Formats: sequence, C-alpha cells, structure tokens
Amino acid sequence: MLAVRDGDAARPATLSADADRAFEQLVRCLDLEFERLWSTMSRCAHRALEAPGLQTRDEMLDRINAVSSCGLLYSRNVMDILTTPAHEPKVFDVCALVREWAYKTNEILLNILDLSCLVPPHPVDIFFDMKAMRLILLTLATYALRSCETAGWSMIGVRSAPRDYGGNLTGTDHVDIMFLCRPGNPDSSKAGSFDKQFAAIKSLAKPFAGVAETWTLPAVGTNVRIRLPVAAPGAAFGFDAPYPFSSRNAD
Repeated sequence: MLAVRDGDAARPATLSADADRAFEQLVRCLDLEFERLWSTMSRCAHRALEAPGLQTRDEMLDRINAVSSCGLLYSRNVMDILTTPAHEPKVFDVCALVREWAYKTNEILLNILDLSCLVPPHPVDIFFDMKAMRLILLTLATYALRSCETAGWSMIGVRSAPRDYGGNLTGTDHVDIMFLCRPGNPDSSKAGSFDKQFAAIKSLAKPFAGVAETWTLPAVGTNVRIRLPVAAPGAAFGFDAPYPFSSRNAD
C-alpha cells in the first residue's frame, strides 16, 4: 500500500482506481437486485389478488414474504456498509466479521437460505477495507439467493492457508475466506451471470495482495476462495510507520 499525506500524519491510500470502479460495479449490481425484488413483489401481489383459490393466494403470500426477507437482508447490509467509515483500510478480525454477518443473515433469511459458518475460535487479523469486505459478503449471499429456486444450502468459512501461493505471496502467512453455494434446485435462468461480480471481487482484493478464484464441481456446488495475507502485529503496510492499531484496540 502507498501512503498519502494528511497534514503531518501519514495514512494508507484508499482503494486503487480499479478497485474503486469494482466497488461501484458491485453497488450497481445490488441496485439491480433491489429493482428485481420490487418488481417480483408487485407481480406476486397482483397474482394474489387475482387468484381464485386460497391455496394459490397462500403460495403468493409466501413468495412475497421470501422476497421481502431478501430485501431486508440487502437493506440491513447496506446500512452496515454506509455506516462504515469511508474507504479506510484497517486491521480487523475477519473471523468476528464473518461470524457476525452469517448470524445476521441466517436471522433474516430463515428458511430461504441455510447458511453455515465455520470460523476458527481465535482472532485472525487481516488488513483490508471494511466497507469493501461487507459488500463482498453481501454479493456472495446475493449469488446464493439468485441460484436457487427453493431453499438452498451455503457455507462460509475462514481457514489458515499454506505459506506458498504462487509467485506473488510466497513466504507470508495467509487466510482463506471460503464460500460454497449449493442450491437445492438450481435454476440457471434465475442465477444470472456471476462473472462480472467475481471480476469485481478480484479487483477489490488485489490492492491488499489478495487473490480470488472460483470453480464449480458437479453435484457439489460453486466455490469461491479469497486468499489474503494475515496482518502480523506491528507490521508495516508499504509506508514508513507501522499501522497504529489492531482489531483488539481499534475503535
């Protein structure tokens, strides 16, 4: 990371131009999801009013409830993103963030998406942009919701990674953020393309020496892996002074 001057204090630079564009791209995708949800809810409401039988109306009301739950997930996550300080990379415990996010997601989605969370019981610090990480997590959940017609199962986890990963990250300890999407009834017409979103995720990880990859296994599901360096205590991040705080003493 580079350093920029604000008076006499040096601070890490914000995201690169490519990462800024990637963040905006994910926000635009999220905006399209909001429009799709409102359209679906309106269509289901009209069908419920016109349905002659109680069973059909109940089915439409269940669908409206599911769509509104998705909207609530987006709304709460957007509020978390908006209340996060403007792009300011910092050291934080990725396990605590993922654990809290998964708990809130399960609480909102109930039977729509069964999201399992597997994280170590100890803190794992990374140096990343909190706003970008929250948007990445929401994007992954959106992909899982779009990929299943009925209730699906997904898993998010954090795990230690090997020290050697190609030529760029050799000799540094790393952590993997793993996401597995295994929908109950895949519906390719609803899943949409994940290519643009994943390209944006890669661009957001790159300024922090991170790499991301995705692959699909038949009868298993789609896997996404984001590998980032672990932030060592007192480590310097490309500028003169070591970064001044860790996840245990940050505000």
